Amino acid sequence: MERALKHGRDVLFDIDWQARSNCGERARDDLVSVFNPAAIDAAGRGAAHRALDDKKVIRARMAKSGDEMSHWAEYDYVW
Repeated sequence: MERALKHGRDVLFDIDWQARSNCGERARDDLVSVFNPAAIDAAGRGAAHRALDDKKVIRARMAKSGDEMSHWAEYDYVW
């Protein structure tokens, strides 16, 4: 990421709030963050639909989504 920014390139990440915080510490002046709650919901529904994971794993992911949602105010934009 730092090398790309140094060369004037933009970098796009699909990351959780913790990784966003880490990026903010390292690239504060270059960071624009967008919170997309629909992506969190879609990820949970997609995992349940594909049925590749155990139901317990899917429930744990969905429970974690509530924590993700609580950090929306830390983002620059909400989509």
